Amino acid sequence: MKLDSLRSELEEYIENTNKDEVYKKKLLNHFDNHRVWQALRELDLSEYMHRYFNLQGKEFNSKLSEDNYTVYDSDSSNRDAFSNVHKYIKELVNYKKNKHRILDEYSEIEKNDLNSEILLSHDKDFKWNEIPKEKDNKDLRIISSAYKRDINVARNALIRARFLCEYDESDRVFLRKGCDEIYYTEAHHLIPLSEHNDFEYSLDIEENVVSLCSHCHNLLHYGRYEDKKEILQKLYDERVDVLRECKIDITFEQLLNYYR
Repeated sequence: MKLDSLRSELEEYIENTNKDEVYKKKLLNHFDNHRVWQALRELDLSEYMHRYFNLQGKEFNSKLSEDNYTVYDSDSSNRDAFSNVHKYIKELVNYKKNKHRILDEYSEIEKNDLNSEILLSHDKDFKWNEIPKEKDNKDLRIISSAYKRDINVARNALIRARFLCEYDESDRVFLRKGCDEIYYTEAHHLIPLSEHNDFEYSLDIEENVVSLCSHCHNLLHYGRYEDKKEILQKLYDERVDVLRECKIDITFEQLLNYYR
C-alpha cells in the first residue's frame, strides 16, 4: 500500500468512526511529519501486523534494520513514536477488516425508525421507478458509525417483496412485533453502501435493496463465503437488469468480491 493510499484509508477511518478533531490532528500529524511513516512506503498492512513487537508495544531493535520498511534509530524517543504509529495502524487494520459490518448494517435507531414506518404504511403498494438517483452528499454523512440511509427506501423494498424472503419465499419467517398481518424480514443492500465510491449513482435505491429472512441476512454478513454464493447468484440474476436501468452496472464477480 503506497503512502498516498494509506493516508486516504486513514482519513476514511477517522471519518467513518467519528474520531474527534484532536485524534484526527494527532494521527495525521504522525502521518505527515514523522520519519517512521516515510519508512512505511510500500508496506502491506496485513504483513505489517505480523511483525514482532514486545510487550510494551515497541518493535524489537534487531528488527528495525532487517527489512525494507524501517530504519534503525538509536534514539529511544523515535522508537517510542514508532510504537504509537503501530497503535494507530492496528486500529486502521481492524477497521478495514470490519468495514462492511460497520458501514452496511442498520443501527438500532434506524431499525426502530424503519419498524415504525412499516407499521404505519405496510398496506401500501410500491413499484420500482427504474431511474438513476443522483448521489446526495448528505446521504453519506456518518451517523453512529453507519451511513445515514433513507428509511423510506428500505420500507418500500420490504413492501414490494410483501415482507417475504426474496431468496426463498418459503423460508421460515415470523410475524412482526406490533402487527399480526405482516412477517418480519430485513432490508439488505445487495451492493453494499460501503462500496459507493465504485459507482457514479446512488446505491441507496429500492432496486438495490432486497428483503431477506433473518437467517439469509445474517448468512450474507457473517457466513462462509462459499455459502453466500448461491444466495447472491439468485439475487443478482433478479436485479442485474433493473440495476442497469438505474445506471448501476456490476458483474457477478464484482459483487462476489464485495462479500469475500
